[in-house]
Amino acid sequence: MTRIGDVDAAALDLQEGFPEISARMFLAVDALGAGLGMAMAGYDIFYTAIMVAVLKLILVSGGMTLGKYAAQKIWQTWLAWLPGIILLVIAAREFF
Repeated sequence: MTRIGDVDAAALDLQEGFPEISARMFLAVDALGAGLGMAMAGYDIFYTAIMVAVLKLILVSGGMTLGKYAAQKIWQTWLAWLPGIILLVIAAREFF
């Protein structure tokens, strides 16, 4: 079993709840989709692996930094509406 810091990377504790488990699953499926998409586009496997790793590092680190900033009291009420607004904008853009 591999351990990364204080987190057990190989164990999946079903008591953690749905958000934690689903986030792990969706990140894994996202990486799989990115790899398959780049392979179908004809990119080299080494280049694909490096690009997926670099982009994941940048996006996850950026999300954690943004999350720490957004956790302040001022932003909590406004940011609760943000995911819905983003989905509505995406839907409107696809519709028109």
